Amino acid sequence: LGLGIYRFYVAIQNVDNQVIVFTDGISISQNGRTASIRWTDIRAVFQRQYRYRQGLIVLYDQHYYPIEAKNGGSVTVDKTYAKIGDLGAAIQTAVTRVYMPQDFDGLRRGEGVTFGPFVVRPDALVYGSNIFDWKELASVGIWQSRIRITRKKIFGLTNASPDMSTIPNLHLFFT
Repeated sequence: LGLGIYRFYVAIQNVDNQVIVFTDGISISQNGRTASIRWTDIRAVFQRQYRYRQGLIVLYDQHYYPIEAKNGGSVTVDKTYAKIGDLGAAIQTAVTRVYMPQDFDGLRRGEGVTFGPFVVRPDALVYGSNIFDWKELASVGIWQSRIRITRKKIFGLTNASPDMSTIPNLHLFFT
C-alpha cells in the first residue's frame, strides 16, 4: 500500500513533465518551467546508466542524461520522462550531428578532439599517459558501464578504464 501511494504521488508530481525534440533543438518542461535549448548551444551530453540486479537477474535499468549548455546551465533528463532510452538516443544523435563535422575537420588538420579523459588524435587514442596507436587496438567498447580498451596481441585492458558517465558526447566518441 505504501509503495502504491508513493508511485501515485510521483506520478502526480511529474504529470506536466515532457520533452519535445525538434530539428534544431529540444524543449524541456519540468515542474511548471520550460526551457528550450538549440543543439548548437549544448556543450555536452552525458549518459549515465545504472543496472539493478538480484543475483544474475536484471530487475531494471535507470537512465540519466545530464545536458550541459554552453552558457553554464544544465538539466538532467531522466526516468520521469516516457521512453527515456529512446529520448536519450535522439538527443545524443542530434548533438553528434552538430559536432561531428567540426571534430572531423579538426582531425583532418591533425588536431586532437577531447572527450573527458580521452583525446582522439589522427594517429592514436590517448588516455592519461597511455597512447594507443590505432593499428594496435583490437577494440574500444563498453563493458559494465566502463570504457574498455583492448589491444591486439596483448591480453588485458588498459591500466584503468573510466566510467562511461565521465565521457561527454559518448555517442560522438564512438562515431
